Amino acid sequence: KGKIPNYVYVLKNNQTEKKSIDKKLCYNFNLEGFLSSIDSLSNSIDLINDFLEIHFDHVPHFYVNSKEGTNFHFTQNIVSGGKLIQSQDDSTRFTHPSYLKKVLKNCVPLGDIIQLRSLQISKGNKSQLLLEDLDLTQIGKDSLIMLVKKTCEEKGVIEILKSSTLISKLDEFGLTGCYVYQLIPKVVYLNLNFLREYLDSEIGLQMAQVASYGSYHQVRSKVLNLFVPNCLKRNGNYTDEFKSLFDFMIDPNLSSESYMPSFNQVESFFNIYKESDYSYELLSYLTIFKTSVHNFILKNKIFEKDISKVDFSSMSFRKDLLSFEMSKIYPQNNDIFIKFIGDSLDSINCDLAKIEIGEREGQKYISLLSQDSQGINIFCGDGLVYFIKFLCGHMIGYKISDILKSLKVPRNDEISLMVEQYFSRQDSILLLKEKLNHLSNEIIRHIVLES
Repeated sequence: KGKIPNYVYVLKNNQTEKKSIDKKLCYNFNLEGFLSSIDSLSNSIDLINDFLEIHFDHVPHFYVNSKEGTNFHFTQNIVSGGKLIQSQDDSTRFTHPSYLKKVLKNCVPLGDIIQLRSLQISKGNKSQLLLEDLDLTQIGKDSLIMLVKKTCEEKGVIEILKSSTLISKLDEFGLTGCYVYQLIPKVVYLNLNFLREYLDSEIGLQMAQVASYGSYHQVRSKVLNLFVPNCLKRNGNYTDEFKSLFDFMIDPNLSSESYMPSFNQVESFFNIYKESDYSYELLSYLTIFKTSVHNFILKNKIFEKDISKVDFSSMSFRKDLLSFEMSKIYPQNNDIFIKFIGDSLDSINCDLAKIEIGEREGQKYISLLSQDSQGINIFCGDGLVYFIKFLCGHMIGYKISDILKSLKVPRNDEISLMVEQYFSRQDSILLLKEKLNHLSNEIIRHIVLES
């Protein structure tokens, strides 16, 4: 990350005699068929001769022919950064010849819709150089930045971001871990959400990985030659019917509880529109909806079912908690058993200094302790343990005796059911995220390969 390692390389310049190296293209011939008799070999020879006669002056990238059950395939290898990346067996990879043929039909180079300006940012004064180096007159105050990571990761090889977030990104990846360019759109209404979605898709990621190899100036040239859907050059055509179906996806006031029901209502229409002339418009809406779902997942930390990490202050619980009937935890509560810690009952007159969670014989409990570890253990169900921890987290410094007399909680079964329903909603949100990712890749595949 821009730091000097604790070792050095010693490079010795050996004088060697320069030799001219002949560069040759690599060709692949593939013949398939049934050898029913020795005469069948003549079919293979005829197919090869036909290819050589037709393409004597110009060698194609891809050629297919067949004769009486014998198939002939010819391809040129694709080499990037000294590495062979041709894939003849996997037709789902963009390096497959037939795949490339479709891509060339439905895509244009990225350089047709944007231009990239190289940015040189030194270690000494990143903020100052960033403001001086950006041409703010062309694209406004909040300039667009394209960041190309040098490491070929599974996700996010190329990122498009605002200049205001660049410094934090440079701190994350290091000045030597990425290339930085100013992005200037060539088209009036560049759909950045669509472009970001494409670069993170299965197809876009494959192309972006190839573009990340090479030197600073090589990468810039490769990125500008990266294939992107040609629909990015046009504006969307949103009919009234389309808007009536999918406007919920761009509604900023849509609640998280409505994400899945709203999506389920129109899911059948996705299969119609994703393979129609409105696939570009559909993906444009979908990227906004995906962003809303993604931000909700990050904000609410929906990653795993762990009751210890549940935030009871979330709006997701407010309605239920306000409807519950609360009962004091002392002196009588059927869901709670309290054990006093200390030499006498006077120990609970101390101020609450720390809260601990423990377990004894499979039963969880929460300890409310003073600075001298005097206080009480509250034995109850898991739901109540962490709910009491949440409540008492705001009572540090209060006398334990006052907390004991005034604290009210719902029944354990109510808390447990509320948390279980919360986890169920989490599952539905994560399922929705998977559906949106799958749908997005399907639409991009249609736009690139089948339009």
